[in-house]
Amino acid sequence: MRALLRSAEWRARPRATLRSASGATTLQRAKLAATGVLVTCVATLVASRLLAAQWPAMAYVAAFAEAAVIGGLADWYAVVAIFGRPLGLPLPHTAIVVRERDRIAERLGSFIQENFLGADVLDARLREIDFVEAARRWMRNPSNAEQIAKRIVAISPFLLDAIEKSGLRDEVLDRLSRRLLAVDAQRAASSILRSPFVSANRHRVLDVALGGVLKILSSPKTLAELRDGMRREMPAVVKLAGGDHAVFRKIVLSIAAYIENVRSDPEHALHREFETLMDKVVEEIESSPEAGQAIARLRDELFAASPVETLGRHAFATVRRLVEEQSETFARSLSAGLAEAMPRAAAMLDVTDDQSSRLNGALRAMIAGAIESRRGEIGDFVAAQVKSWDADEMVALVEDNIGPDLQFIRMNGAVVGGLAGLAIFAISQALGAH
Repeated sequence: MRALLRSAEWRARPRATLRSASGATTLQRAKLAATGVLVTCVATLVASRLLAAQWPAMAYVAAFAEAAVIGGLADWYAVVAIFGRPLGLPLPHTAIVVRERDRIAERLGSFIQENFLGADVLDARLREIDFVEAARRWMRNPSNAEQIAKRIVAISPFLLDAIEKSGLRDEVLDRLSRRLLAVDAQRAASSILRSPFVSANRHRVLDVALGGVLKILSSPKTLAELRDGMRREMPAVVKLAGGDHAVFRKIVLSIAAYIENVRSDPEHALHREFETLMDKVVEEIESSPEAGQAIARLRDELFAASPVETLGRHAFATVRRLVEEQSETFARSLSAGLAEAMPRAAAMLDVTDDQSSRLNGALRAMIAGAIESRRGEIGDFVAAQVKSWDADEMVALVEDNIGPDLQFIRMNGAVVGGLAGLAIFAISQALGAH
């Protein structure tokens, strides 16, 4: 992340990205309105002065117009001084945005760092987000699978080329293989089996296993092999029943009916027995040195021949070939695969409120920790970004965003100044009359 934040590519910003046409148009209209108010006040002042000799009451209008012109000019000067030099004169404390660009950049970076990335602010904001529910809802939207597939296919050629040429692929596969060999297999197996996700989905493991049994029993080849086995192992039963087909059919139907009953009834005794069995397996893994050694041997056997590197390179080559030669087919296949997998992944997030709370807490801690550790770099990045902008473009950007409001200040200044001048004139007239 440090390299990214300091990258020149991120710092550079073309002119077109700093301004918007709508912002410039709104600012121009506001300037014309404010200038129109000032010109109207000047015209009213001249006219009222000329008519004051004939109509004495016009003196009050003249007093209002005169003060309005002064107020409008004062606010015009103040607004222009923020962005440039009024009438091009090198007056002190003008062109504030340009002159103080670096200081503004530093303070903006510090402001974001302290007020947007502080631990308390982050914690409060992250607590408003239900990450588990958001992920579940997002994965259940069918259109997201297609969007992900399109984006992956669009960037894949460039990404794969960069990964291979940089040697990153081999480096990652080598490190992954070495890290897997160094893992405490017993502790890893225990952590996985005791994780909230696995604990919440134990019943699905049994359901999938029973579904696999049903699939096997529906295979003609498997049924034929089982029937042949029954003939060999239980010839007397077959002979007594009067035919192996009827006996075998009853056996298979009974097994299938039992499995369907278990799958459809979450409260079935087999589910409780399976939970008890899983608890015993986890306890055995955690407490038995023999189990730990067996798991370690299995780990070593799996990774002894570097299957991670071999499988990784093969997968990389396959994906690259699909992307380069059959991009449309790859996109359709990827979209279909994601569309099928995402609802299942969303279903796995159907956890209890307590488990959802724990998952959200873990995600909040991870996100907050990542941001907290990079707060200074993010603030420095914002400051460097602002400092890198062209001075004129920075003025235009700031003026586009707050300029229209400042033009209304000019108009308000004319109105308030006029009312103040009228009040002072009226009071002086009243005092003078006495």
